[in-house]
Amino acid sequence: MRKILTSVEILENKSTLRFSYDDNSQKDYLINVDTQRRTIKIDNDNYSLIESSEQVRERMQNIEEYIDFEKCIFLINPNFRGDQFTMDASFSYSIFSNGASFDSAIFKKNVFFISAQFTQYASFCKAKFDKTKLDKETSFNLAIFNKIVTFNDAEFSGEVEFLGTIFNDEVYFGVHTASDNKLSTDILHLPEFSEKVDFTEAIFKNVLNFSGVKSIELDLKHTIIDRMEYNNTEFSSDNRETFLTLKNVALKQNDQIKALEFHTQEYQTYLKVLRKNKTNKNLLDRFILTFEYCTSAFGTSAIRSIGSFVFIVILFYVSINGFNYDARTIVDFASPLSYDIDKIFRRSDDVSDVGRYLFFLYKILQVALIYEMIKSFRKFSRTL
Repeated sequence: MRKILTSVEILENKSTLRFSYDDNSQKDYLINVDTQRRTIKIDNDNYSLIESSEQVRERMQNIEEYIDFEKCIFLINPNFRGDQFTMDASFSYSIFSNGASFDSAIFKKNVFFISAQFTQYASFCKAKFDKTKLDKETSFNLAIFNKIVTFNDAEFSGEVEFLGTIFNDEVYFGVHTASDNKLSTDILHLPEFSEKVDFTEAIFKNVLNFSGVKSIELDLKHTIIDRMEYNNTEFSSDNRETFLTLKNVALKQNDQIKALEFHTQEYQTYLKVLRKNKTNKNLLDRFILTFEYCTSAFGTSAIRSIGSFVFIVILFYVSINGFNYDARTIVDFASPLSYDIDKIFRRSDDVSDVGRYLFFLYKILQVALIYEMIKSFRKFSRTL
């Protein structure tokens, strides 16, 4: 497992930069001066030191193909508050030793934080993207956030990727503002996500908080989540692994009701996949899942299961005996214990061969629907 950078500092001799890691190890790098720029060499790559806001502004103004903050080590807290990024921006492989503030920033193109690392920040929000507008694809792939991250009031118009990202502290999506190192009770506008947020193989070692989000499409394949807050957030996804992850988190938090909801969505998503990729091999699975969905919503709707049972009784009764009404015959026909069709319809004429085949099919469906009813009534007590 890769080591996680926890702090960056310049030693007293002013010529050495020290990296400290989560395993208590340290590594020193000699600072070089190259054309009035101070750099260090890591694995044969030159990393530029950003030690003043003037250096940040210079890079923001000297734009060629894109706004270039690649392989930069920010020894200050760069303030991008209110800045407009009209071109693609890249912070890939950069290190933010004192966090970063992007309050009210507007990204009109793609922005990339691939393998960026966030270690410290002076105030409560360790990495802030509050009120940030991201109009295109946003990538935080392989980034490492050691402190709290907030995305309050952010607008994501394109797909957002956090592939392999590590969050060592809490992550907030539109929950609270931050001030004086404490959570404020002031609620911001909810963040908006127009497209999918991909957390594939991401690791959340603290709380992932979506309680301020109304709806969001996620990808949580191979994602590790310690704890999660979701309240009434509506989750959607095109893969069952996402809802499997959400279900396991809810079970870990002893939230049986929410786990059941995610369990149902897991089956619904899997059924959509089977219907999309129709093959003879998954024909039986498609039939079973479709039956469970139509009759009981995968064992979660008692009303639907009872309604399905009543509908099947009426349908087969009319198919076998027509509209010949007899209360005792109907009661016997609906009873799961009645299995002799001749005794049930003793007041009627001889039952046809077709009627006998229909009765056999009816008894199979009746048993299946009774099972669905039992499962629906035990939805909160059964083990997932």
